[in-house]
Order: sequence, then C-alpha cells, then structure tokens
Amino acid sequence: MALFGKKDTPTTADSRMGKKQALASLIDEQMVIEGNISFTGKTRIDGTVNGDIRGEQLIIGETGTINGNITADAITCYGTITGKIEAGMFTACPTCILNGQVNSKDLSVESGATLNAEIRQGSRQPETAEQENTAATEQTP
Repeated sequence: MALFGKKDTPTTADSRMGKKQALASLIDEQMVIEGNISFTGKTRIDGTVNGDIRGEQLIIGETGTINGNITADAITCYGTITGKIEAGMFTACPTCILNGQVNSKDLSVESGATLNAEIRQGSRQPETAEQENTAATEQTP
C-alpha cells in the first residue's frame, strides 16, 4: 500500500505480462552473451545478447540490448532491440528503441518509444518471399 492509503497499481505492461510470476532467469547488465538463448517461464535481460532468443515471457530492461531475432509469447521492452521480433504480445515501453521488424498479434506502443521498424500487427502471419512469388505468379494471366 502506498502513502495515504492509495493502492499501488502496476504499469499497464507489467499487468499484461503477469507481473506476479517469478523470474526464471536474469541476465545482469554487466553480462554479455554471444550465442542463442532458449528458455521457459519469465526471463529478464538487463545485459547484452548477441544472438537469437526463443522463449515464453521476456522482459528487456532499460540497460538491455539485443542484437538478434526474438521469438516469444510475450515481450516487454524497455531497452534496445536490433532484429526481427515474432511475438503473441509485444509492448514497447517509453524507453524502448527498436530497429528491425515486428510481427505481433497484440501490439502496444507507449508514448516515448522509438520504433524504426516494419510492423505487422494482427493474427495474419507474414508471407515468406516464396509465398509472395507464388501468389504473384498465380495472379498473372
């Protein structure tokens, strides 16, 4: 409980991410990982990862930097991502910087976030180059 009886309320991103679930892993801000990561549960990255990430719930802290592709059920980003994101739910918080691509069923961008990205939002999956070529060939008379 906060001062003067006002109840503490979680941030929008934290409440959607199920803040009450304990972290399974934490990559500290002084850690640098070279290579791919795969995890289950909830993981927070405050350090640097140079590689691809696959998991369930991912939180990228303000000091977190990802240089690689991310596939996860839910991603909340306060840090920096350079790469492609595939997520059921992606939340770009005010300090988030994203350079790359986002494909997410549920997309939330909070005021202040920086997105230099190609964005696909909704349930439709992106087409591969081969699928796009096949579709173009079928439409040609």
